[in-house]
Amino acid sequence: MELRRIVIACGGSGGHLAPGIALAEEWSLRGYHPILFVSSKAVDQQMLAKYSSWSVVALPAKPFRSTPWSFLPFCYSQIVSTVRVLCFLKKNPAEAIVVMGGFTSLPVALAGFLKKIPIFIHESNQIPGRATRCLASLARRIYVPRECFLKKSPIPLYKVKEYAYPLRSEFCEKKSPDEDPTEPVTTERETLLLLGGSQGAKALNDWFCECIAELGQLAKHLVCVTGQMYYDDHKTNLERIHQDNPEVQFLPFCDDMPSLLRGAKVVIARAGAGTMAECIQCELPMILVPLPSAADDHQRINAERVQNLGCAYVVKEVELDFLEPLVKWVVTSSDILERMREKIRSIKEENAREQIVDDMLSSLRGESAEHDKCPETAH
Repeated sequence: MELRRIVIACGGSGGHLAPGIALAEEWSLRGYHPILFVSSKAVDQQMLAKYSSWSVVALPAKPFRSTPWSFLPFCYSQIVSTVRVLCFLKKNPAEAIVVMGGFTSLPVALAGFLKKIPIFIHESNQIPGRATRCLASLARRIYVPRECFLKKSPIPLYKVKEYAYPLRSEFCEKKSPDEDPTEPVTTERETLLLLGGSQGAKALNDWFCECIAELGQLAKHLVCVTGQMYYDDHKTNLERIHQDNPEVQFLPFCDDMPSLLRGAKVVIARAGAGTMAECIQCELPMILVPLPSAADDHQRINAERVQNLGCAYVVKEVELDFLEPLVKWVVTSSDILERMREKIRSIKEENAREQIVDDMLSSLRGESAEHDKCPETAH
């Protein structure tokens, strides 16, 4: 039987990799062999360590930077990566290519276009990123989140479909055969959790270390996922803090996020789309500190949406002095926490990965050709 391959470009950060893994899991269940093109960053290798049955190809692609001394290396790395993908696809033909945004998307999509392979784009954020905007004309479908801001975007509306965030299977597994996955999460929550994203956040990590004494009075356990780089640079200090405060735990990386999130009372985190979707799945109230340097300020837009829905509070990074009293106010108020959880339950959606893959297969089979030919575009 001929091997059916699906290529997924999803490297560079957990925000691109996590939904890529979710779709790869679904394609694998349908009998396809996922091939993941990722970056050479350590976070990619860490997150993929437990998916050994898939093919993983690390590209030398580098992220886009606007500075002159960074632009030339970016261009060179993209050209080299495109050639590598072309050579790979020549030996390993694929039925479709799915790109998840980020700097690994461009070479994979260009190679797919040159090989005349159908291309699909998944965008996780409320504002489409550069890769999505640049590659929109090459794509057969573009999957975006609810209420995605498409005004003044070059993305053709007839290609767009709105779906919830695709979650990895570990977030949707039943704990017992009789458990109803739609029932509220009832795990005992005794941890105050800080997440800096897949690569850490120095400002949040520093704030956490400075406020250990105050935070220790609010929860039985304190956990800070620092990111590998911060952990390596501050390992001695972090170990000293842990010795003085045994209830405090520092992790460079966590490969069991469902257990970590389900055991937390409140999370303090960046506002990546993946982080928020996973917290919503685990019914975890959020205090969000958007990354101020995020492209197109997309983390602020992401955060404001869930804040307006009553699921989170938002603090600017330049206003971290207000973060500790806000955390204390939220954590010590059972009414506020329950109200936030109720709001989260009201917006919690079914895992969309099945519907997204169903739609891709429908498009590949030509079952919606008329939809694909619609000339309408975004304004």
